Amino acid sequence: MTDLRVDAPALRGASRSLLSAVSSLELPSTMMAPSDDLVGSPDVEAALRLGSRHHALRAELVAGTLGAVGSLPSSAAGVFTDADAAMARAF
Repeated sequence: MTDLRVDAPALRGASRSLLSAVSSLELPSTMMAPSDDLVGSPDVEAALRLGSRHHALRAELVAGTLGAVGSLPSSAAGVFTDADAAMARAF
């Protein structure tokens, strides 16, 4: 029989590391609302605003994906821990 060793604290640590990265994806409000008096041109301001919206959408999608992926190692640790406890009760 082969032993399966799962390092639950390491899995939970991986989750914490991944989930802590989500906050770094937030964009500063100054990047989201440039005004033409700051950049000097309505055309440049419009292009910056559009680019900022696209960047914000991408950051939101990455943050959502990172949040979903980040929760998986901790969830796996819980499943293994629960399965191990159930098997210990069965024997």
